[in-house]
Amino acid sequence: DPDFNKAYKNYAVDSVGTHWGACRRRTFLQYLLNVVKYNDAAELPTLDLWREISDEIAGIYVPESKYMHWIWKQGNLFEEHMLELFKESGIYLDTQVMIYIPKYNVSGKLDAIVINPNTVKKIICEAKSVYGHNGEKVLGTEQERKYGQCGEPRDYNLMQIAIYQFHFTDESYEYGQLIYGDRGSGVYAVFQVDVDRVTGVIRYRAISPAVGAWVTVSYTVLDILSVYEGITKSVEEGVLRF
Repeated sequence: DPDFNKAYKNYAVDSVGTHWGACRRRTFLQYLLNVVKYNDAAELPTLDLWREISDEIAGIYVPESKYMHWIWKQGNLFEEHMLELFKESGIYLDTQVMIYIPKYNVSGKLDAIVINPNTVKKIICEAKSVYGHNGEKVLGTEQERKYGQCGEPRDYNLMQIAIYQFHFTDESYEYGQLIYGDRGSGVYAVFQVDVDRVTGVIRYRAISPAVGAWVTVSYTVLDILSVYEGITKSVEEGVLRF
């Protein structure tokens, strides 16, 4: 089943038609490649249309550079460091917890689940590494951080943890946490993420380096999941929609 952790980045279209997150064409095609690969492995039939397109994509696909593999390795090191800190502090519960949502045919893995010793509630944590100028958009500039301010989480990261919050958690969980670290400087920022389990409304706030105000985003979890529902329908019907 397609994995929205690794296969591609999330996107959503809000109620007024504004597009948020990753490129919808890239999302569709990467999802499609995974569907074809999965069907082949499971010996399931694949529509001729998708076989032709997937073969064409595979023929022109440019493998990720050594630099990108190095970036991914650094990201894994940041996640491992975060897990070690959780364990040392005695709040660690679990890692790499699988999630599958049958209705939307997507799956993923939680980076970590920890426990808040003050509330005795569990917290989903996602670790993301950033670097350079783009990293400052998330972490905040040196000047902004001097005054207790930071940037804002990346849309597709926020979408990922919002799906986890909406689908996986219950009353035994509190706000999720997006934990960002700079691969070069070691500077970090933490955002709390809250999702309304009825409406799917998503909001977030910074809690490190300082506590900020809650911000409600334009799209909901239902907007995100409707994308996957639409992609699945497109694949089943043999129709390109992006």
